[in-house]
Amino acid sequence: MKILKHILLALGILAVSLIIIFNQQIPAFIYNELEWRARAHYLLAEEVRNQVEYLIAIRTGKESAFISDETKMDKIPEDIEEGLEFVKELVDGYLAYVNRQDRIPLLPTKYKKYQELKKPAFENYQKSLEIFIVLKKKEHQGFRIAKQLDTTVAKFAGYGEEKSDEDRFQDMTDAYEVSQSIVAEAETLYQDKIIDEGYKDYLVLQCNKIIDFYEIITDPENIASGTYSETVAKKLEAIGERGAELDINEVITNWHKNLLDDLENEMLEYKDLAYEQMTEADKYYRENDLKNDLISRLLSKFSKTYPKNI
Repeated sequence: MKILKHILLALGILAVSLIIIFNQQIPAFIYNELEWRARAHYLLAEEVRNQVEYLIAIRTGKESAFISDETKMDKIPEDIEEGLEFVKELVDGYLAYVNRQDRIPLLPTKYKKYQELKKPAFENYQKSLEIFIVLKKKEHQGFRIAKQLDTTVAKFAGYGEEKSDEDRFQDMTDAYEVSQSIVAEAETLYQDKIIDEGYKDYLVLQCNKIIDFYEIITDPENIASGTYSETVAKKLEAIGERGAELDINEVITNWHKNLLDDLENEMLEYKDLAYEQMTEADKYYRENDLKNDLISRLLSKFSKTYPKNI
């Protein structure tokens, strides 16, 4: 009986000891599982962020790529918009994991300390990404309407393949109608502070050239005469000379300076601060070997996925 009592006592002590140990280790294990998922979201967000930067650089001509004009007009803009939405989803997912880590009970002190270091780093990173999304949407929309204008001008001028007079006239009519929509959109973009006044005025001027030119050459009186009078010819020539002194590169540079540069600088400040804080937090995490909680070490005996590669 005494031996049985000793055995039961020993088992009881062992059970209590295991409960005490695992009460500390279960929260650490749960924390690391969430940390692994959070870091995966962060790495993917960075990858998507870089890809969006690259796609916009292709659109703006900063990066060269063997891509058709059709792809630049249709596929790349779609990919940019999807990328910006995906970045937001990834950041929201990261935040959800951080909030879940905050609510883990009985979390060991060192994990709490790491959480304290990590949270401000993520908050600054989140701010940088929020500004990044706003900045890139503005940049994307600004260059999208510029590309639309280029295509419209080319269509109106008849650049490209030879066409019949009927098809040429239809192209001019289409360009005339698109020009009217660009004028309306330029005003909306200006009101929404996506483009500045100089950029808006440039877009409106170029579109009005197409509109005025088209309305003169389709005026019933001019068509009826069969030939354009000297007065009409001078009007058409004057329309063509409008804005000849304007440099589109200067217009774009001023747009950046007036609306985008401050946003970009603010984004970079938050980004640099976040990376500095993340480096400090990660150093603490690694120096204290936080990924190697007891449960992860035990599971590593049976699975190569543990401890998680974070």
